Amino acid sequence: VRRVFISDEFDDLMPRYLSFIRGVVDSEDLPLNVSREMLQQSRVLKVIKKKLVSKALDMMKKLSEAEEKAIEAEEEEDKEEEDKAKAEAAGKKEEEDKEEEEESEEEEDGEAAIKKYKEFFEAFGKTIKLGIIEDTKNRKKLAKLLRFESTSTKDGETVSLSRYVKRMKEGQKHIYYIAGESKKDLENSPFLEKLKKRGYEVLFMTDPIDEYALQHMDEFEDHKLMNATKEDLKFGDKEEKKEKKRSEKAKENLKDFIEWYKKLLGDKVEKIVISNRLTTSPMAVVTGTYGYTANMERLMKAQALNDPSRYSFMASKKTLEINPYHPIIIELNKKSKDSAEDDTTKELAWVLYDSSLITAGFDVEDQGQFSNRMLKMLRKGLDINEDAKVQEEPEEEDADEKEEEKKEDDVDVSDVDEEEEDKKESKPKTKKVKQTKSEWELINDTKAIWVRSPSDVKDEEYDNFFKSLTKEFDSPLEKIHFTAEGEIQFRSILFIPKKAPADLYDKLQSKQNNLRL
Repeated sequence: VRRVFISDEFDDLMPRYLSFIRGVVDSEDLPLNVSREMLQQSRVLKVIKKKLVSKALDMMKKLSEAEEKAIEAEEEEDKEEEDKAKAEAAGKKEEEDKEEEEESEEEEDGEAAIKKYKEFFEAFGKTIKLGIIEDTKNRKKLAKLLRFESTSTKDGETVSLSRYVKRMKEGQKHIYYIAGESKKDLENSPFLEKLKKRGYEVLFMTDPIDEYALQHMDEFEDHKLMNATKEDLKFGDKEEKKEKKRSEKAKENLKDFIEWYKKLLGDKVEKIVISNRLTTSPMAVVTGTYGYTANMERLMKAQALNDPSRYSFMASKKTLEINPYHPIIIELNKKSKDSAEDDTTKELAWVLYDSSLITAGFDVEDQGQFSNRMLKMLRKGLDINEDAKVQEEPEEEDADEKEEEKKEDDVDVSDVDEEEEDKKESKPKTKKVKQTKSEWELINDTKAIWVRSPSDVKDEEYDNFFKSLTKEFDSPLEKIHFTAEGEIQFRSILFIPKKAPADLYDKLQSKQNNLRL
């Protein structure tokens, strides 16, 4: 007996992050005369699992490389168009009709490849990031599949880590990223000011799982991953040494101001330092190297079954970075020397700190106090006396307040005729007996599709088989049909569906997959 169906819900046949893969596995080496629990511990199954994971990653790698090549081709075409425009401006013209036709065909293929991978990553990007966390062996392969928005990408476009490394500025040694709710919120973040000035590209982590996944990646292709919102931001270039000397001088000049400000804020911040990342903002609140960022704190607090005691030990102490060259800091420094105990000076310092907290993504602890400080600032800005009270609402004469009440019309409800059901004629009950005759017909007279050679199977047959297997209407995004040879032999067809199923993340909890054994 061959091709006996064993199960379609095998928990250990694929890792959890590849639960979206659909397909069939056919092996003659699997024992059938033992229980399902015994089969799960079978060495044969472990070998099959390893091979399936490898082939699934190859299938995704193929999609990724096609997209990368298409984008590189587009960039080369843009450069050629610029060169042609310059040549035409100089009075040179070339006729290349045949080449233009070939280029148009390549453009269509390139656009299709880019669109294909975009659909794949939008549907299954979260599960790939889950694989970064769980699969240590294949982490490097999975890292090449990641895509992020950045300071250099247009709306709707993304960049891979490989492409980021290729277009790094001369002297840049690290990969920089920042996490938050959206690209729009992150673009104007004060943490990016010095990075933008240097022309360094910064990746935007806008998916809730992004920052957690990147904590499991120390580096990519020998380039360290650095969070732009944490302290000790390093650039690793020649300019950094010059800036360090300038910051030491500024620290000496603002020594008294830093001591006064630290005493005022108390345990709200761990320390106050001169910033090496700010250019246009007066100050910024950053977190420690190993603690939670503002984004991670926000995500942890948003958990449905939140237990503050579980993450309180990871809540990082805040460091206040000041820009010594900003006019607000310079003026506040003067006021701290002239009137250190003045309430107005203290209020200004607190408002500046609270606004930096909000900009960094932290919650203001005492919101009532913050609101009172802002109202005081508004009163002074509008020249309103602090003792000025709210005017009482003037009493208005009552005019025509009484309105005639509308009488509700009584609606006569017609009596409903009540008819007894006993008047219905009772019919004698009868029972019909159907006799069914079944005739056996041999329908499996052709070879199974996975047994046939891939070269003999048409794309239409693969699509029909996928639709019958998954009960979906769309054709698969990508497929791979292979035969594993060696000590243990098996045949398999794996598919990547076009859309993520509605219960995909429910299945991640139960570790189910969609492979038939």
